Amino acid sequence: EVGAPIDALSTLHLAVPTEDDSGIRGWIIHIDNFGNCITNVTRTIMEQWQRERDVKGCVGSAIFAGLRTM
Repeated sequence: EVGAPIDALSTLHLAVPTEDDSGIRGWIIHIDNFGNCITNVTRTIMEQWQRERDVKGCVGSAIFAGLRTM
């Protein structure tokens, strides 16, 4: 047994990326079997920011530069 039965499912709303003068704050929503991190930051948001400045990401204390596409 894992708990009491429920009557209905609840929809979970993932956090949406936020933007301000210092950058974009998004979340990793999936890590695949190869270690690739999939974020909730859309291509449109990234392309707008990339035109204006260099792209770098921060995860914990690690900082990585550049943008990779598939």
